[in-house]
Amino acid sequence: METTQRCMKLVADFVGTDHFIAVDKQLGVMNNRLYRQSRTYNQTLKVEPGFTGHIDVYVLRNTWMTKNAIKAAHRAYTANIEDELEVAGEQKGRWHDFRMDIGLTGFGELKPVAFDGQLTPAIWNPLASGATGEYRTSRMHDENSNDWSFTIAGSSDYNQRIYSIFDEYNRMRNAPQNPLNPPAVVGYEQVREDDFDEDILDRLKFDGDQPPYHPTGEFAGGIWQYVGCLGVDPTTGAQRLSTGAFDAPLGVIALKGYGTSTPADAELCLHLTAGNYKGVKATSLLE
Repeated sequence: METTQRCMKLVADFVGTDHFIAVDKQLGVMNNRLYRQSRTYNQTLKVEPGFTGHIDVYVLRNTWMTKNAIKAAHRAYTANIEDELEVAGEQKGRWHDFRMDIGLTGFGELKPVAFDGQLTPAIWNPLASGATGEYRTSRMHDENSNDWSFTIAGSSDYNQRIYSIFDEYNRMRNAPQNPLNPPAVVGYEQVREDDFDEDILDRLKFDGDQPPYHPTGEFAGGIWQYVGCLGVDPTTGAQRLSTGAFDAPLGVIALKGYGTSTPADAELCLHLTAGNYKGVKATSLLE
């Protein structure tokens, strides 16, 4: 029997057309359950046939680099709070989770539409300021007891004590030339066969001593990938009403072009794929 609400209409609470969806957060809101951020969620976005605009959809690049940046941030966090975790033991908050700020400047957040007993639509936001629910992002402490936070889309700012998970991962794994100064003379040179080819040896040493990608900036090409465009082509009238299923690392989806703020007029719907993680398809990014 289906026990998870996997479909929800979405509406804006921000003036503008740039918004993001925090899938884990809104799944938790609609299902009264904890859905963890550090997973890759699978879903489809659909618009109503009468939608007249167009929406560009983006997600974080689903690569090993993205996954390793998230794992590195999680390791730093758990190492920082290791002693406190041991002391807290079973007293740790039941709904504690490792979470990072989205960090998209100038973007609002899409919220689900709920319906009361008379089918009146309204924004469902039990995490609003002053509410009893909470969705707190994780913090670390330095030796002076200052808080340090994580950001996904933003940049590291040490003055503001903010770590970008991608900037910090870049600093951890810059790829050096290898070998760095290949030797002019190699072992056993004097006793090699006469048909030994020095040109081939040079190619073996120098062809491949640099990686086939940006050696010092794994995310120089950006952290986002384009999923597709929803809506109507104003010239041809052609429609695309569904993205088809796609993965979203951390459950973060960025949208440009959707700003409907009236619940009754909501034209965008999020459909989570059924799976074995609390009713949805979502694989861990920490394993």
